[in-house]
Amino acid sequence: MFFDQHPLDLDLVAFIDQPNKGTSERVSDHILNCKVCTIRAHQVASNSSSLQQSEGDAVAVKSLAGIVPEGANSRPLASLINAGRVVEPQPGQLWRLHWEDVTHLALIASTAYGITFWPVTLDVELADESSLLVPASESGGIDLELAIWPAIETGVGAYVLEVYITDILPPERLQQLRRAYRSGGDLPVRWLPGAAGSGPESPRGRLRTDLIQVAGFLGEASWKPEEWTECESPELPLLADALSAAKVTATQLADALGIPPRRAISLCRGQVEPTPQELDGVRAAFGLSASGQADAPPQNVIDALDDPHTRGLILRAAAAEGKSEISLRRELAQGHFALAARKSGACENSTFEMLATELRKRIAAPQGSDD
Repeated sequence: MFFDQHPLDLDLVAFIDQPNKGTSERVSDHILNCKVCTIRAHQVASNSSSLQQSEGDAVAVKSLAGIVPEGANSRPLASLINAGRVVEPQPGQLWRLHWEDVTHLALIASTAYGITFWPVTLDVELADESSLLVPASESGGIDLELAIWPAIETGVGAYVLEVYITDILPPERLQQLRRAYRSGGDLPVRWLPGAAGSGPESPRGRLRTDLIQVAGFLGEASWKPEEWTECESPELPLLADALSAAKVTATQLADALGIPPRRAISLCRGQVEPTPQELDGVRAAFGLSASGQADAPPQNVIDALDDPHTRGLILRAAAAEGKSEISLRRELAQGHFALAARKSGACENSTFEMLATELRKRIAAPQGSDD
């Protein structure tokens, strides 16, 4: 994928490692005409003889591209992220973010009012004066020099967090660093700034532009449909459930609302979205108050789907069923799991376990079978 017409580092690595596949011709033409990407490609190529890519769960990140230098005191980043540690997002943690076809490294900056992050890159030679360079000895055991970009702090949904990698700073020190950076005060760490840039068209300026656009894309990522509405009474049952509980038949519904029998049957089965007029008609005819499928599910359902701890299961289930992550999330939000959580009034932990159970069933189900 290209941002601001520059290939991502992942594209450059694929071009060098597999020159006859994918978008290599497009990348090659771009490199020949772009000084910035000529430099970036040279950096990747110069290290290619000592790079290692993990098999299976490769660390595909912009400026890491799934590979890290080998050496006596270093190890593949995948050996850290595959440890299976489950943590709550906290300031100072390094995470791998992923949405659609964009993957990126990020340092959690704040969790006070939602999650915000600072982009992280390995392009330390192209890091400008707004960035801070983290020595390899302070990179949380990764043994790689990192460039963090506090000036590009961006809010992001928790569902974009894919894998926790390591801790760079304790939460308190990161908060001190954030305040000092914003106020221009003395930093509580000995991290030096990058080199001074020489304009937006310079290599450093263009890299910064790329980072802003990637961060913006991740910040705008959302799986929730725009047509969802906030239900004024979240406890209201769905129309199909209300009709079933009151033993209202499709024939009675069709007669009361003056709608075709086929439409009434679909409404009773929850197969179509009721109109506001139909909901009002049901209320007038049967004294039933109900909500439509377009109403946003309860907050505990959304929180469970947003939880980074379910991300791996969601991705595996989506792959097993041949669906996109977004479509599966939306299906789960309005499907059997959400209905069960709504009916039972499950607490947050119970809802999480119900979702995890549903996802494990989907993963284990034979491919092509119906739920």
